[in-house]
Amino acid sequence: MTLTDTSTNDLQWDDFDLDREDSKDILPNLAQGGVLTKADVVIGVDYKYFGIKNRRMFRFDGLHEEKWQWSKQPIGNRLAEFSKEVDDSLKKHLKYTTLSPNGVP
Repeated sequence: MTLTDTSTNDLQWDDFDLDREDSKDILPNLAQGGVLTKADVVIGVDYKYFGIKNRRMFRFDGLHEEKWQWSKQPIGNRLAEFSKEVDDSLKKHLKYTTLSPNGVP
């Protein structure tokens, strides 16, 4: 099974401050119709530092046995591909979160 674009559309993830040494748990919905035993996860973090926007990318391989075990992986030569995926997910998120309850913007 392959899952892509598993963003939660959770508004709590929009524009929050995270101080140095702080952390935030990521709880994606990975159970969409089956049992996952492996995962390749890419996380894009957009931030602004002294008014300059930037993005950091993180990639992890996961293996599920009794619980998930994660190992950090290099982005390698796939930075442009992953950045496009993050940009596309952000566009979908923005469209989803700006819709009114009846589905009309």
